[in-house]
Amino acid sequence: MTHTEETNQDPKHFHRHSANTGGAKRLMTGVLLLATGGLLLLSNFNLLSWYLEDIIFSWQMLLIAIGFISLAGRNYTGAIILFAIGGFFLLPEIFTNLRIDFVSVFWPMVIIVIGLTLILRRRNFTSTDKDFKHSEDFIDEMNIFGGSERILNSEFFEGGKITSIFGGSTVNLKNVKLKNGHAEIEMTSIFGGSKLYVPENWNIRIEATSIFGGINDKRQLNVTETVNTNTLVIKGVAIFGGGEILS
Repeated sequence: MTHTEETNQDPKHFHRHSANTGGAKRLMTGVLLLATGGLLLLSNFNLLSWYLEDIIFSWQMLLIAIGFISLAGRNYTGAIILFAIGGFFLLPEIFTNLRIDFVSVFWPMVIIVIGLTLILRRRNFTSTDKDFKHSEDFIDEMNIFGGSERILNSEFFEGGKITSIFGGSTVNLKNVKLKNGHAEIEMTSIFGGSKLYVPENWNIRIEATSIFGGINDKRQLNVTETVNTNTLVIKGVAIFGGGEILS
């Protein structure tokens, strides 16, 4: 076993990685809040031009700011999608002669976002994932204008990807055991959604980026249930879509 493999399988490394990711997100959020507060002060003292104010204090810039927070949390798919949407609709604010008709660009932008999602989704796979789709230790579920149901049985589940675009999926993980007690699933929902069934006593951490949507833990938790150290991290992005964690 190589040093890299030992590191990746070490639960302590997983918790350090999670702590570092959370710290990076807090740092980025703090920096953005400081910058926003400073810019508001400049605005209140009339030290910013109306042109800059329209650009800085806009919903487009808010998306870009959320993208930076997602980037700090290593949610690269969500970050790039947010940068693309925010940047595209910010162009008319920067170049005032440029006019974009929202109705005319809506569906082309949806198609572009779907394309970006699929490209980034495949890019994250490595050569060691050649049997990804054929192993119940991983999940690679993608539904576009359709749906599916899947039940997994694994003693060493490591995570994977669930993508729903104008569609949805139902995935049952109640019969799996997490490898080293932890796993990550990247859940991407764009005008679609997924249901994920997990054991009641798993720890669920949702670190996904949501825009007009969301991924929610809707389990009916039993406080008398034996405490479990298994942790499943949900990353990804929900845009006009979402996901549900159920038991």
